[in-house]
Amino acid sequence: MKEFGLVTIGQTPRVDLTPEIKMILGDGFRIYEKGALDGLTLEEVKKLYPVESDEILVSRMADGAEVKISERYVFPRLKIKLKNLRKKI
Repeated sequence: MKEFGLVTIGQTPRVDLTPEIKMILGDGFRIYEKGALDGLTLEEVKKLYPVESDEILVSRMADGAEVKISERYVFPRLKIKLKNLRKKI
């Protein structure tokens, strides 16, 4: 079985994205998901909210709640998640 890694700026699972990706890839793929905000509570994510001149990113929590987060906080977390995903695949 082939493996496909999906890294998002929000939390996983991404029930709004993953089914569509599965449909495009077809059978024979196992999808691994990682999110920059995985493992964080909403209160913890609120500490990542953008201020003044920050670049604003908009994503979702696992429960579907929309959150705004600062790019400068998210990209270091994405790098870690990507590294962990590479180890898994």
